[in-house]
Amino acid sequence: SSLYGQPVLRSLQGVLAFLSYSHRNIYSPREFQRTANPPWFFKGRQHDCSEFLSYLLDTCSEEQKPYQTDNNLDSSRTAELGSITELPEGSSEGNSQLEE
Repeated sequence: SSLYGQPVLRSLQGVLAFLSYSHRNIYSPREFQRTANPPWFFKGRQHDCSEFLSYLLDTCSEEQKPYQTDNNLDSSRTAELGSITELPEGSSEGNSQLEE
């Protein structure tokens, strides 16, 4: 499946797939944080989690709009959205996002 052009959805899919299928005890979502943080969030500063969640949901919604028609998924493009049961390319249990 391809989530090209959907960096936040792709990154979120990777986090959820890793958490679902990995046997590791620790996971550091650095890449997801880098990809999903709002542009006005600065490293080392405290930010509001509801503001982050709102931005994340809005961004995911915007990224999937090209795959929707009249608020219904276009069946010819549904397969392109991918499945959460698949790890994105380059992901594995030995991922560099792991805390060692």
